[in-house]
Amino acid sequence: MIRLTTLLAVLLFPSAVLAWSATGHHVVCVVAYDLMSEDTRAEAMGILSHHPDFNTTFKPPSNVTQQANIERWQIGVAGCWPDIIRRSDEDRPKWHYQLGATLVIDDAEADEPPGPLPIDATMDTKDLHIFQALELALKVYRDEAQPKADRAIALCWICHLVGDSHQPCHVGSLYAPCFRGGDRGANSIRLVGGGNLHSAWDRLLGSRATANDVRRRVAELELTPLSITPTTRVAPTKVWQKEARDFAKENVYTNEVLAPVRGASRNGERLPNLQLSDEYFSAAGRIAKMQAAVAGHRLASLLSGVELLAEDDTPWQVR
Repeated sequence: MIRLTTLLAVLLFPSAVLAWSATGHHVVCVVAYDLMSEDTRAEAMGILSHHPDFNTTFKPPSNVTQQANIERWQIGVAGCWPDIIRRSDEDRPKWHYQLGATLVIDDAEADEPPGPLPIDATMDTKDLHIFQALELALKVYRDEAQPKADRAIALCWICHLVGDSHQPCHVGSLYAPCFRGGDRGANSIRLVGGGNLHSAWDRLLGSRATANDVRRRVAELELTPLSITPTTRVAPTKVWQKEARDFAKENVYTNEVLAPVRGASRNGERLPNLQLSDEYFSAAGRIAKMQAAVAGHRLASLLSGVELLAEDDTPWQVR
């Protein structure tokens, strides 16, 4: 039976702001669905149908009736499921982000990045970070000896983590003297009018996951088969991380953000709430769309059996 915490999350789902936002995760997954072959779609949806919450959480809205659109909705929910279960026993809070520095100023002390996936890690291991968790989920999903329910849960994490790893605020933090332990992926940078910089980036792809809004957002990406190269599709996660951190340096931590951070650090003051320009968010929106397209292509490739390369350009041993 679906837990009360999950049920409440589902009821609040259309307006919830959860990493990328529900709309953003739907968009990434629908892009992937549309790129996959019929055989890959059938395999993924067949496995997803064994999810313990499939008959509740994955039920499509009443206005979604065609089978292909039902499946688009369901794969989108798969990408959102790790956010839907927040604060439940199944939650894995650390899996959603990468520990370590995107940018360090004034010789602030940064956290060490996580190492390789521990050999004894399982889906119950909570002390993992985004790329460790993605490697683990791929192993479980591709292992036909695993229970189908476990593979369905792993599929949800794959869909979600590919999306999260392309949101620049999820792959590292800004370390400066005015923050203790970094800015937690821009969560500690408050904005005038409420909210923080991380949540503002999450909303760039939309904040209401209706079927019509997701369809419109996907159309806005103007995808073409040649828009993403094969090298991009199978790049090591080290490349994904560098891409996202480069975007963060250039587009998250612009001078509009860094100037007040440096001022607060130099004067030993608390960082004031920031008022960012329309130009800032216009540039951020372009990056969000590009990253959603790249994430969708990479997700489709992974679910199609393409080996995700390790940092030394050799495939992960996931089969």
